[in-house]
Amino acid sequence: MEAIRNLVLQPEEEQKIRVALQAIFDNPKNKIVHIFSDIETAMSAMRDFVRNGEVIFFYDGDRFIGIVIYDVVNYWWSDKRFLMEVMILCVEPKCAGFGRIGVSILEDLAKEYNCVAINSGCIVESNKSIVTNMYKKAGYSFDVPAFIKEVKQ
Repeated sequence: MEAIRNLVLQPEEEQKIRVALQAIFDNPKNKIVHIFSDIETAMSAMRDFVRNGEVIFFYDGDRFIGIVIYDVVNYWWSDKRFLMEVMILCVEPKCAGFGRIGVSILEDLAKEYNCVAINSGCIVESNKSIVTNMYKKAGYSFDVPAFIKEVKQ
């Protein structure tokens, strides 16, 4: 599988990403994402991530498989750099194991940007055990829980 940084989102890639994201957004098992997601906002952000060079595109030959979106951040409590995973997204329904591939490239990116650690997690996947096992198998530890609470207006 080939990993490429593109600075332009091609129409066929954009359409596959849109379809994959919409399927996630339409899943009622992930309540917060299901209720509050907006595909146009997400696609606008996606184009920004691509323009900023923060997306790795994966291809199997000519077939577009998925993306990894990341950011390099400095947290308020440290003078060190951290790699933050924004999202790992498989756009090809017949591709098994893309999460493992996506997670494996994060360490390479962290080294490339001289980051001391990787902050990963997944707000868009409703199956917590799949996500937890995927990260644990890649050497991640569950150190800091994250909680989400819907605020009623």
